[in-house]
Amino acid sequence: MGKGIIKIKDKYLEWSTVWDKPITRGMSLDELREYIKDKYGSTGLSELPERLERVEKYRTSFICDHNLGDTICGNRAGENETNISAKKIYQRYCTGKLLRNGTTLVNRF
Repeated sequence: MGKGIIKIKDKYLEWSTVWDKPITRGMSLDELREYIKDKYGSTGLSELPERLERVEKYRTSFICDHNLGDTICGNRAGENETNISAKKIYQRYCTGKLLRNGTTLVNRF
């Protein structure tokens, strides 16, 4: 159980293995650094370079996962805790919108 960082396209998200979904909106790298500083302090910042190295290489900071697909497999990031693709996670948590049947829905996250 824990929290890690994932990267989809150009955005970073904190991921919860308890909730099996992002617990932040998508952030730029600068926003992520500020978030880590505010939430986890100097310890979080000191651990961030190693975590980011894994994220840039594998798209996930979780040591046990080989890639982003491993991390988001079985996620509950969709509406009513449904499993959704990385593309839909990006739409839902990074753009503020989720496309469904050609209709744009405003994300309440």
